[in-house]
Amino acid sequence: MMQKGLRLHGIITALVTPFSNNGQVDEEALRQLVQFQIKSGVNGLFPLGTTGMGPAMEPDERKRVAEVVVKEAQGRIPVIVQVGAANPIVSIDLARHAEKVGADAIACLTPFYYHPGTDSIIEHFKRLAASTKLPVLVYNIPSNTGNNVDAKMLVQLSRIPNIVGIKDSSRDFSQLLDYLGSVPRGFTVINGTDSYLFSAFCAGVNAGVSATANPFPELFVEMYEAYRARDLSKGERLQKKIHSLRTAMNSPPLAPFLEVLRMRGLRSGNVRPPLREMNTEEVAALRSLVVGLAPELGIAC
Repeated sequence: MMQKGLRLHGIITALVTPFSNNGQVDEEALRQLVQFQIKSGVNGLFPLGTTGMGPAMEPDERKRVAEVVVKEAQGRIPVIVQVGAANPIVSIDLARHAEKVGADAIACLTPFYYHPGTDSIIEHFKRLAASTKLPVLVYNIPSNTGNNVDAKMLVQLSRIPNIVGIKDSSRDFSQLLDYLGSVPRGFTVINGTDSYLFSAFCAGVNAGVSATANPFPELFVEMYEAYRARDLSKGERLQKKIHSLRTAMNSPPLAPFLEVLRMRGLRSGNVRPPLREMNTEEVAALRSLVVGLAPELGIAC
């Protein structure tokens, strides 16, 4: 199903978008993050998703982020640009831009806020897929969009030319298994939930898109290598660490990822409204946790 030469697998980082103090995209911090991820051995980059605040950004900002990430990656690993927007016309424009600047694929949220029904969601993806030659991934995160892609709908979507896979962040492992048992051979199923990523690999998913891989890419790469080596005990141990870290970094949204990147010496930037930065007490608690785990994780902090 994938276009020739494109094989999505392993660890794909759901890149944060770093902002400067005045709320603008911090392009230098973004470049540093891309280099950090590639050096750490991840298998792909997923900018402008939920973690990257894409739905809360202006189209011109999103285009610039796509340009910076694609240019900085230099074709070393695939870049999947998330183009979902409340306005489908914006999604199509962003898809065409992603193709123009050299992205390897796009992903798109289901329509959100409104509940248009299965037929309208399928038509939405037909129009999007017809607007670009790039491979298209359906991005399912019903807790945010209010619209879930179940296995029955996914089978219908998989018949659309250019629709080559799904990135599932439903946190529904049973549904993930339904996908794997229903989609045609070669259709790419990507897990978007950090806390059961190793189990998802064992069940047969092709890749995992991870937010926690922003500050801890090495940990995820090591877990994927454990899966490939069929080292179940090591994979289980790493998954438990990842779950603990993900739980500790769950609130406030996104800011903890940036804070840990700062602890690791990167210029990580800030979040921006409607999100907030961490307060002093939250930073102290997070620092204590990360510094305590650093030797065990094998990272400098």
